[in-house]
Amino acid sequence: MHPVDRLVPPLIRAAIRHLPPRGRGIELAHRWTARRGSDGHAYRSREPSGMRLVCDLRDDVSRVVYYRGWVHEPTDSWLTRWLSPGDTYVDVGAHIGSFVSRAAARVGPTGRIVAFEPSPGTYAKLAAAVSGRPELEAMIEMHRMAAGDAPGEMEINVPEDQTAHATLVAVAGSPGNTRVEVARLDDVLDERPVRLLKIDTEGYEPAVLRGASRTLERCDAVLIELNPEALTRAGSSPTEVAGTLTGMGFTPHRLLPGGTLQRASDMSIEGIFVDMAFIHDRAARR
Repeated sequence: MHPVDRLVPPLIRAAIRHLPPRGRGIELAHRWTARRGSDGHAYRSREPSGMRLVCDLRDDVSRVVYYRGWVHEPTDSWLTRWLSPGDTYVDVGAHIGSFVSRAAARVGPTGRIVAFEPSPGTYAKLAAAVSGRPELEAMIEMHRMAAGDAPGEMEINVPEDQTAHATLVAVAGSPGNTRVEVARLDDVLDERPVRLLKIDTEGYEPAVLRGASRTLERCDAVLIELNPEALTRAGSSPTEVAGTLTGMGFTPHRLLPGGTLQRASDMSIEGIFVDMAFIHDRAARR
């Protein structure tokens, strides 16, 4: 890529973020990337929280975060409405920190964030977004590990170019396989109440929940990505995940535009995945 081409993404970003209608035009960004390619240059996205997210535009999620500032409007809007100053937010599968950043802007300096990201390259981007900012370093606790149902190690597969999500299942013979530490949330987190636990682990969600039984007892809500294909590969299903949470007093809700909730009567999923908010009865009564 010619160095001059690196001036174009910031201009497209400014148009998408600031010209009406805000947030539109992401297809232009996708087309630019497809036409011009990318040399892996790290673009920095300064967010309201003060984090400077490190975005590789070859990665679909990072590209949307850089240009638009949010990945999925209903999810981002609901998270913003749900969290308040002083809350505790736990992010399992934090990626480059897009949800961590949004949560940090909401919980503020009196709040607390605990983030888990096992992929070495992605974790480095997450850490770089916080490094050198004392107010964020004091608020955000980061762990380069996976959350699971037993302490130890596991082998994950990380794409060689570090642009896509790691999968928590090794691929036979792949040079991207790497061993990472695993811990139970119950063994890492202290006894403070958790306002929101977000889990996005590409099908490994059941193991995360098994290692978080005590945490869930003091958790108000769980934001979880249900990916039927990934869960099937892991020997589970959206129905099983929902059953685990409903059995502990959580009620499933679908996220609608504007961050509103619609109680879910079934776990049928259209498309590749869906974000669901499971609200505990204790929180619903507030």
